Amino acid sequence: MLLVDYCRVDRTIARRLLERHGHTVETVGTVLGALDSWRARNYDLLVLDWELPDMRACEMVQVIRGGRAGDASKPILGLVSATDRETSGRCDDLGLDACVAKPLDPPALYRALADLFA
Repeated sequence: MLLVDYCRVDRTIARRLLERHGHTVETVGTVLGALDSWRARNYDLLVLDWELPDMRACEMVQVIRGGRAGDASKPILGLVSATDRETSGRCDDLGLDACVAKPLDPPALYRALADLFA
């Protein structure tokens, strides 16, 4: 899976949680790097921090869902601020298959992954 988070510490924490759960994880810190990776590789999941500095995450989702970058049918898990109730309540409308609040709660993350791959 591809994990996109601009914060190195958050990226490391999320990567370790995902690897501990048996996933192979590649990480990038920018949307532009993520789009390049998503186009070049066949990931089964995109884990995307919603707060990114170089491009709005919703724009990246639109590029992917519009078929302009890799497989548009692959699931996208959004990592959203626990205080961002607007985004977490509109996951489907935003092109996300699921949302998990940050800071990450491992059981919530693992439940979302189980639901996505069920």
